[in-house]
Amino acid sequence: RKGCPIDAQHARSHRLNIAPVATMDAVQLYRAGKYAEAAAAWSELAQTADDAASHLTNAATCKMELGLYRGALKQAESAVARAPHHLRAHVVKGRALAALKKPAKAQNAWRAGVDAATAGSDVVVLRELEQLLTDDAPPPPKPSVARGPRSPQADLAMVVAAAPVRETSKEAERWVDKGVPQDVLAQARGAVEHRTGQDDVD
Repeated sequence: RKGCPIDAQHARSHRLNIAPVATMDAVQLYRAGKYAEAAAAWSELAQTADDAASHLTNAATCKMELGLYRGALKQAESAVARAPHHLRAHVVKGRALAALKKPAKAQNAWRAGVDAATAGSDVVVLRELEQLLTDDAPPPPKPSVARGPRSPQADLAMVVAAAPVRETSKEAERWVDKGVPQDVLAQARGAVEHRTGQDDVD
């Protein structure tokens, strides 16, 4: 799984006075792989800092690293609600939804991020959103081909065509006894010979 980067634009050093990280900042905790402590630090900062959306987004990113997808989604949604134009929050929200096996909602989240972009938005994050939409887009539906009802004989002929017959006379008798007409059986045998590139002869 590819990890989400923290909000680099706002990843400044924030000295904390909360135990047990009195002398470390949230960025250092994140870089040290201490995601639980970093998430707690950024959540604390979001309660008092002006740029709460960035801190909530970074806390959500840490929870993604921990596999706490529901918690990540909750904080990313809070970040989007506080700052709809904060594109990184949309990225993390979509990733959390994708991790929760909700691909359609993930697509909606990333599309909302693209729609929320402004002239001052981070171009790199905008490109990331656009790439996520392309990479995780569901495959186009296959065209449906109208088919008439198949007869039991046609189904049996398909079975014959799926498995090359080595004992022609015995197999022919067995399938004829099951109701496969001789002409249908001959067509199936022809399909087998065409596929294998050789005639199966006793």
